[in-house]
Amino acid sequence: MSGLLIGFWLLCAVTSAIVASSKRRDGLGHFFGGLLLGPLWLLMLVGMSPGGRPCPSCRERIDPMARVCPNCRSDLSSEITGIAGNPKFWDDPMSLPVVGFAILVALFLLVKCSMP
Repeated sequence: MSGLLIGFWLLCAVTSAIVASSKRRDGLGHFFGGLLLGPLWLLMLVGMSPGGRPCPSCRERIDPMARVCPNCRSDLSSEITGIAGNPKFWDDPMSLPVVGFAILVALFLLVKCSMP
């Protein structure tokens, strides 16, 4: 039974990393979040908005360092803000409260399991 639960938790972690990467977010950070909170983290991640920035012409989400929009082909070289790559896990304003909550839950479970 415990092997099934561990497998399900790992599946939630891997799925969190895949969903985060598809939303242009840091997959590794969300993998560890999924490892800590499992299905709760996955549900939170599904509701998050995709990373990137909107194109000023067509409003589609694009890579923050794109010089040309892949959708409408408008020139964005003057729009680059200096943000490199995908947004990291800690750039998300929800990451600090969620990680704090995960640490509290982990500490509670550690104390609860160590009591006779």
